[in-house]
Amino acid sequence: MAGRFITVLRGRRYGRRKNNSIGCLLLLLAAVVFFTVLRFALPQEDVPAAALAEAGGERTGQYSFYLRILSRVIPGLGDASRLPAGNAVAESLKEKGLRSFTLTDMRNPRVIMFTQLPFLTDPGLFTNVPDDSTAVSVTPKIVIPAGHVQTGKGKIIIFHTHGTEAYLPDAGTDFSFNLAETVVRLGEELADILEQKYKLPVIHDRTIHDSDRSKAYETARPTLERLLREHPDTSLLVDLHRDGIKRETTTAAINGEDYARVLFVVGTRHAGHEENLRKAEYLHRILEELAPGISRGIRVTPLVYNQNYHPGAILIELGGHHNSLAEARRTLPLLAEALARLSAGS
Repeated sequence: MAGRFITVLRGRRYGRRKNNSIGCLLLLLAAVVFFTVLRFALPQEDVPAAALAEAGGERTGQYSFYLRILSRVIPGLGDASRLPAGNAVAESLKEKGLRSFTLTDMRNPRVIMFTQLPFLTDPGLFTNVPDDSTAVSVTPKIVIPAGHVQTGKGKIIIFHTHGTEAYLPDAGTDFSFNLAETVVRLGEELADILEQKYKLPVIHDRTIHDSDRSKAYETARPTLERLLREHPDTSLLVDLHRDGIKRETTTAAINGEDYARVLFVVGTRHAGHEENLRKAEYLHRILEELAPGISRGIRVTPLVYNQNYHPGAILIELGGHHNSLAEARRTLPLLAEALARLSAGS
């Protein structure tokens, strides 16, 4: 009887020890979670991603571990993390067209969403020309080689990765398979101006690639391969879109009339993107000469947009979904002149 009592007592002690161990582990885990949450919940000092080892910046070092991890998974952040540290950080970011990226940004769900989902409008992390309605009078620093003059003519191909992008005031919807209401109609009119006024050979492809918008760029590849195979003398490959942001940003008042503004998009995740960027810079400069404020600038994004197919590949956003077709059509002669001048020098 005494032996049985001792056995039961030992079992209870063992059970209490086991429960105590589990309790300690749970308490430790809760403490780790609490302090981790507390660390990111409290206001943090803004620190550029590039400033991983800023001289004299002891506080910056506290972030370097997290920033290195983030640079592995967020497109483009790795580029910033490799920039030189110290006082050269701000200048290096400016030269490369990068905005300072901070841990505070990571508490903004829009930043996370836009950096992780391809083809959405990016949050402005990568811009080398101001892109907002308050900066339309600012002339960006753009260097064009002196020899870039009108020396010949080349064929222009106009196509549409997102051919169903419509203009809400006319179509009553953001997307339509009635191509008379979409960017395809504008592509047709742009081709007519280039052919009739500037006597340039133009191919306009009306193929719809965005029945499934998530696969539009992939779907467009066979079309691009066919077009370039059939027209090896192509000098410019224009992918005409319209944007999907607020009207205030996509509209410019010129001589008392509303015009759809133009944004150029350049993907940098492919070799040779510098030539695509050079052409976009040239077009931006010409548009600003013709009508200051008509260009929204150039958005540089660490994606491809099928621009790896040709050094003259240009993605153009003509207005936004809140613009009317009439406003977009007013912009076409300006865009045509810029394209004609670029084609003549290509």
